[in-house]
Amino acid sequence: MSTTTEIIPFWQRLRAIAGYPFRGAAAYSVGVLTVFIFVGGMIPGGGRLLVLLGWVAAFKYAFEALRNTADGRLDPPEVVFGFDNSVVWRYLALQILAVVVPVVVGLMLGGWVGVLLYLLLALAQPAAIMTLAMTQSLRAALNPGYWLELVGRIGWPYLALIGLMIVMQLSAANADGLLTMVLPWLLAEPAALLFSLWALFATFHLMGYLLWQYHEVLGLEPKSISDAAAMPFNRDRELLDSAGEQIRQGEPQNAVALIRAELKSRAVSIEVHDLYRRLLRQAGDSAALAEHGPLFLHLLLIEKQERRALALARECLDDDAGFCALQPEDSAHLAQRATMAGQSKLAVDLLLAAIGRHPRHAQMPEWTLRAVDMLLRQPGTEARARQLLEQARERCDDEALASRLDAQLAALPA
Repeated sequence: MSTTTEIIPFWQRLRAIAGYPFRGAAAYSVGVLTVFIFVGGMIPGGGRLLVLLGWVAAFKYAFEALRNTADGRLDPPEVVFGFDNSVVWRYLALQILAVVVPVVVGLMLGGWVGVLLYLLLALAQPAAIMTLAMTQSLRAALNPGYWLELVGRIGWPYLALIGLMIVMQLSAANADGLLTMVLPWLLAEPAALLFSLWALFATFHLMGYLLWQYHEVLGLEPKSISDAAAMPFNRDRELLDSAGEQIRQGEPQNAVALIRAELKSRAVSIEVHDLYRRLLRQAGDSAALAEHGPLFLHLLLIEKQERRALALARECLDDDAGFCALQPEDSAHLAQRATMAGQSKLAVDLLLAAIGRHPRHAQMPEWTLRAVDMLLRQPGTEARARQLLEQARERCDDEALASRLDAQLAALPA
């Protein structure tokens, strides 16, 4: 077991933890599940089954996020294959028992006893959930001995965890009430669902991070550590260790210099690029970020990390509206992927940047037609669309494309 692993305490990563549900695959899951559960709730009869399935999927992803984080992987999991549905049913059984037992005890011994027991179980609930995630055993999750051992080994941060979970749940509940007051039901209901899923994923990620932060005292062996130990030595690991040491010594600029030197001499891993970009962002080095963006984007596309490539493209375009991939065809390909993902604004921005950077490219008229098609779905864009079409028509030598451009121009209002 590693005894030298240094992990940033969770109280120093609260912003990242709160934003976890809106990153990568977690954001996609939040959006899809919000729509699925909302639509299911509107269907009479069988719609309740859809709602149940939606929440089962949500809890399944939440558990996968917890376990993934506990293994030291801080990006949301791409797919949910690590747990079967049985662990979700165990969690629901755990929740039901946490309500039923105090009620039964209250009826037998008095209401105040039941209330006191309910509050005690609420305080122990995170420990029970983390035990269930670690062991996948309902019996272990119901054993107070396991709770006390986990809390005793973690110490006061467990109380901080409870406080943060309460804040997240109250925030979601307050958002629900506020949205109900100011928005019509058709908008308030899905928005409230979105906040509920945010609270669910953020709290489970937080519990997973606590397991990751205290894995040594809990006797856990995160996969990110055990997998790394099993790997042969490589230069990227050495580079990350050296850069991490510079960061811990308060010299992030030295870490940037180390990585920059390696980037000039060889290809490095996505993890190294991620660290480099975070350091540049912290330093506010816009020029270096602009230089690095196309290179990192090219690597992500090679590695088939298209979802991350889209996020990076959005980030780069926000910094520089003229951002373009190393190869203009990559910008066009990403624009197509963005369209399929429902990110039409990103698709248009990618195409316009490619058109501006490569106005004489053979595919420029085709890019223009695609961009104009999406632009015209927004009011007040006819003049911009006409300008783009006329520029493309002047440079178009393909008769078929020229006919399509002429047709599109003729369809615009005079």
